[in-house]
This record gives sequence, C-alpha cells and structure tokens, in this order.
Amino acid sequence: MWTAALIVLLSLLGARSAHGDEYVIRGGDGISIKVMDHPEFSLGSQVRPDGMISYPLVGDVFVRGFTPRQLSEIIAEKIRPYARDAVVTTYVNSFFNTRLSIQGAVRSPGAFPLFEPISIIDALTLAGGAIDQEVKRVRVFKSTGEIRNISLESVWKSEGDIREREDLLLYPNDVLYVYENFKFKWHYLTNSVYLLATSLFIYDRFS
Repeated sequence: MWTAALIVLLSLLGARSAHGDEYVIRGGDGISIKVMDHPEFSLGSQVRPDGMISYPLVGDVFVRGFTPRQLSEIIAEKIRPYARDAVVTTYVNSFFNTRLSIQGAVRSPGAFPLFEPISIIDALTLAGGAIDQEVKRVRVFKSTGEIRNISLESVWKSEGDIREREDLLLYPNDVLYVYENFKFKWHYLTNSVYLLATSLFIYDRFS
C-alpha cells in the first residue's frame, strides 16, 4: 500500500520542473496557445501520447516535458518567419488525470490515478507486485473494448524498448487483470483419497 502511494506521489512531483513550481506539460494534457494579434496561430489542442501537437504552418511540435513558459518561447521562435516578435502565452486547460484499474492476483488491487501512459511492469509495481512471482500472463481490457492476453515473458524481454511498444502500454480507463498461477493442491487429492478409502472400508464392513 505504501509503495503504491509513494509511486503516485513521485508521479505528481514529476510534473514539476527544474524551474521550481512550474508545471511540466504531459501527454494527454489539454493546452491553449494564444498569440497576440495573430488569431491564426492561436489554438487549443490535446497533447498526443507521443508528446506532439499539430501547429498551423509549422507541423508537429514536441511539447511534452516543457513548462508553459518554455513552450511559449519555442512557439514564438517557430513562427518568427510568419509573425516577428510575437507575444505567445500558453495555458494548461486540463490535466491528464484518469484512472487505471488493476485487479486479480496483485498485493494492492484497485483504481490508481494515471497521469500518462504506463507500462505493464510499472503498473504491477503500482499495485504492489504480483502475489505469485511466477505469474506468466496478464489480460488487458482496453477502454476501446479490445481484450489482449499478454505473456509477461514478452514484457520482460521488451523492457529496454517498452515505451516503443504500443501493445505494452496502459492508458486511461484500461483494466489490467493478473492471473493467479494454477498450482495443483496435492493435499486436496490426499484428503479425497483418504475419505474415499474410509468410505469404502465402512461400506465393505457393514454391507
């Protein structure tokens, strides 16, 4: 439980930049860019998962990881050929803050705040880890209705480039279900055999 709380806290702190308390733009945030006296360059947009937005005449602009002030400076420089000495102001209108549900054989199942796409490995850590360390597969219920069965072996093998694998990332309103490994309960079989043998003995004795 404390591990999950610590990860959420670190995620929140991670939205602060080296410039003190300035917010750092994340994937999924809704932002508005206003250019004084140039409405053709003013827009509202949601930051894509790849950290980009589409900007008039400029094309795709990488915005994730910058503060609103830094992004204003970047935009001003990019539109300089069209609007010299433009005054640009950037606002964050909405914050990417929805929940990911993690269920099944994990130590702390529940719904967790999700501030950006997260890998399956990070999600398992968020939920305190799998109860069975030998768990081999998980099921992902996507918010789109798609269901994916994923081998954890493939997840670990892709750890180096996991952010490049769209199929290994979890998004808002997804559900991660961790299967419990099936382990044969030998003591149940022993007890059943004992009861059966006892029943046959009693039946044979009194019949």
